[in-house]
Amino acid sequence: MYHTQEHRLLQLSAPKKCEEKDAWLGIGYYFWDEHEDAIRWGNNSKKRTGKFDIYEGVIDCDNF
Repeated sequence: MYHTQEHRLLQLSAPKKCEEKDAWLGIGYYFWDEHEDAIRWGNNSKKRTGKFDIYEGVIDCDNF
């Protein structure tokens, strides 16, 4: 899965929790199933620095 994050000088070592009160689906960790969706989210929502990074991770969805 893919995690879109505002560009930082240091790469993340873990996903960043969204704690915005007006977050799309509430406070939590946001991941995308499709790389194209992660890119779209970055282009539409990550505008503070003008750049974003996409991190890829393996998430075991069978154990929710």
